[in-house]
Amino acid sequence: MRKIKILRSTTFALTAAAATGLLSVNAQADEQLRDSILGPRIAQNVSNARSQAAIDKMSNETDDKIAKLKQELETIENLKRYNDRLRSLIATQEQDKVRISGDIDGVKEVERNILPLMDDMISTLDEFIKRDVPFLLEERETRVALLKDLMDQPDVTTAEKYRRLTEAYQIENDYARTMSAYNDTLPDGRTVEFLQVGRVLLIYRTPDADEIAYWDNTSRSWKEVDGSYRNEIEDGFRIARKQAPPDLISLPIAAPSAGGN
Repeated sequence: MRKIKILRSTTFALTAAAATGLLSVNAQADEQLRDSILGPRIAQNVSNARSQAAIDKMSNETDDKIAKLKQELETIENLKRYNDRLRSLIATQEQDKVRISGDIDGVKEVERNILPLMDDMISTLDEFIKRDVPFLLEERETRVALLKDLMDQPDVTTAEKYRRLTEAYQIENDYARTMSAYNDTLPDGRTVEFLQVGRVLLIYRTPDADEIAYWDNTSRSWKEVDGSYRNEIEDGFRIARKQAPPDLISLPIAAPSAGGN
């Protein structure tokens, strides 16, 4: 009985060992078969993956280059449009240059004509002041002298000379609507007080009011004022100095004579 059991155990062990060996051989065979079958596929898949990565990289690089190319083309198109605009502006500027050149020539011609005209205007103003009622005489003669000096200054534009000249004419024109009282000297050196009413009346009186005279522009001389006008003349001085409100007053005015200035 025991021998039979031993034999069975030995037989089972051999059978198990044989089975294990067979399984091992089968596993190796399966692995070799799998490698023989899957190996090329895996290698192909790896190769395909690498190829796809290279293709994707090339595609991305190509997309970047296309994008840059589009940007460059857009820049070139903008430059073309900019150049077209510049050419248009240059053409317009060339036309303006021709026009301005003609205007400059015209201005030079005007200056050649207007400078002698301004000289004549200054001479006329100077002569007018000499013939006019001699109020504020020093101030007015000084203004004319400055104008004459201004005309000889090359660094002063013709426009500025003309502006100053018309300003002087405007001041002379405004005198006709002014009333003023001021101190000045007579040709004999005496200091007196003058009353100027437009261009129609110029009166002086001495500080003690003992002597009062008015200017007769027809005879170009001073004439004594009738004593009956003293109060009105005093009112006139007070109004001119803004010490009294404007009012109607009677003052001596020389009647113009036929053929007079």
